[in-house]
Formats: sequence, structure tokens, C-alpha cells
Amino acid sequence: MSHVFGLGGIALSIVPAPQPKLDVLMLTGFLLAVAQLACYANRRTSRDLALGLCVTSLGLGVYAVAAGAWPLAMMQLALCASATLRLTRRLRSLHRRRSRRAFARRYRVQSPAVIPPSESRVQRLFGEQGSVN
Repeated sequence: MSHVFGLGGIALSIVPAPQPKLDVLMLTGFLLAVAQLACYANRRTSRDLALGLCVTSLGLGVYAVAAGAWPLAMMQLALCASATLRLTRRLRSLHRRRSRRAFARRYRVQSPAVIPPSESRVQRLFGEQGSVN
């Protein structure tokens, strides 16, 4: 008894249908897209998320090539290049600020804390004697 007839002679199968196989490529693309949206939304808050945006964009570009969606691949690679440039610009400015602070600490000029109001610059430069000319 492999079939049960019901509903006007339509055969209903008793045998359950086989489970569909997991499409790993599509699942990977979906997870990369979700991660890219999360990184894109918070890319200005952390350098790690900006790096995550670069990685997910590159991964989605590879996924799009494998799926045959060339326009999506070109868009993702352009987004990856843009995020990489933004990240390197951020790192360069951070390096410049750190080196400026280190230079300022190393070559700091010690100035007197309080200059008496009665003493002029000329008196401090030449002393009380002044010029002997």
C-alpha cells in the first residue's frame, strides 16, 4: 500500500520527501552579507569593524564571482578598495598624531613658570648692565 487515494482520485504519497541539501555557497553569501551590514553600520566606531568591512566585502566579491553575479562582484571589490583606503588613511593619521606627540615630549622647551612683570625682555636678554657700547 504505497499510495492512498483521496480528493477525487489524486494519489497522496505516504513516503516522506527527502530533506533538501544545504547549499553551502548560498549560506556563506548570506552570512557574509549579514556581517557586512553589521560592519558597515558601525564602521566609524572602530578600526576593527572597518577591517571587518574590508574582509566581508572581499568575501562577498569572491562569492559573487562563484555565483556568476559579475556586477555584484565589481561593486563589492570597489567597496573593499574604498574601505581599505579609508582604513589606511585612518592608520596614517593616527601614526602622525602619535609621532607629533612623541616629538613634542622629547623636545619640550622648559620655560620659566612666572616672569616678573617689572622685568622686560631686553633686561632678561642682556641683564641689568645693558649694552656697553
